[in-house]
Amino acid sequence: MRRFLSIAVVIVGALWAIEPHLIAQKPGQLFISLVGADGTPVGDLQAGDVSVTEDGVECKTVKVDPINWPIKLQVLVDNGKANTNPINPLRDGLTALFNQIPDGVEMSLYTTAPQPRAIVKPTTDKQQLLKGIGLIAPDSGVGAFFDALSEAASRADKDKTPHFPVILMVGSDLGQVNAQDRDFRKLQENILTHAMTLHTSS
Repeated sequence: MRRFLSIAVVIVGALWAIEPHLIAQKPGQLFISLVGADGTPVGDLQAGDVSVTEDGVECKTVKVDPINWPIKLQVLVDNGKANTNPINPLRDGLTALFNQIPDGVEMSLYTTAPQPRAIVKPTTDKQQLLKGIGLIAPDSGVGAFFDALSEAASRADKDKTPHFPVILMVGSDLGQVNAQDRDFRKLQENILTHAMTLHTSS
């Protein structure tokens, strides 16, 4: 995981308004990462070089900006009984994961059972993250999958510094979900607005 060059593409697409015969113009933004055959980032694109369509409708590309934002990684670990019996394989896997992350990447570690809880708050100190793995304690309950994901997306939304949020969930999607529709919509909005990347592993 490293810093990489992305392109912010501001588009204006045709969206149907309330009346079928009316068309509203709404600006949007895409984040794309382009590399050449040799893996070198492509950063010299112009608006005319990019073609975007949405639902079969061609959008007008009005601006292309190269950006080089850092990645911020949140790791959410299900420490429920099903995922921590025994716990050593989980801890070994997390250790191997953190050792593969390049130095300087901001990371944080949370457990999800019986509710989301911070183990290591955002830091670039990899040794602090590795020590935090030993603080993960088994819980007799199950991980709060949706609550943990929703809180992680909310944290990324509140961080106004330019960055690419990445969420890694380790465990399962078991547990009670009592979220209301507005909570699902807010989660979806945060993920789309900030171009979040979500990985799950069980």
